Amino acid sequence: MVLWVAWRGRSDYRPVGGIGRRPDRLAPRLATAGVADASKDLGERMRQVPAAVVCLMMIGASIGSLPAVAQQQATWNDRDVAVLQGLDKITARVWTFEARVGQQVRFGTLELKVEACRKRPPEEPQDSAAFVDIRELPVAPESLPLFRGWMFASSPALSALEHPVYDVWVLECK
Repeated sequence: MVLWVAWRGRSDYRPVGGIGRRPDRLAPRLATAGVADASKDLGERMRQVPAAVVCLMMIGASIGSLPAVAQQQATWNDRDVAVLQGLDKITARVWTFEARVGQQVRFGTLELKVEACRKRPPEEPQDSAAFVDIRELPVAPESLPLFRGWMFASSPALSALEHPVYDVWVLECK
């Protein structure tokens, strides 16, 4: 059994046809759809899509409406210390330093405060994430932070500090 789908023109998408019909039997339906003398120029005006393509399109559309399979949430373990690395772009020096959760650490003219540090358990793919608040010194009471958000050790470019002099990223949580 073959499913034929045909449409006329380039911009008018009008499915015609049905299951088990051959293209030459579509001419009467095309004529009623407004195609003048469809039997003569059927080969020129009609494109045929194989049944496999149409079935895949219908299956793909229906997958989005199916209920999602319950996924197990990733577990993260809280840690007390974040290991950060910073680059001074002027001197080209890289510094590795530790910051305890809740305490402020100074790196150059930046003041960093790690508010949370989490690490995945050993049986899952390794990753660490830290919620960091970074401000530039001197800190004014109404000033906005340069960066406030999660930094991930596995993808440092995902959420990076954009500063003309310094780069800061998370290495791990311990």
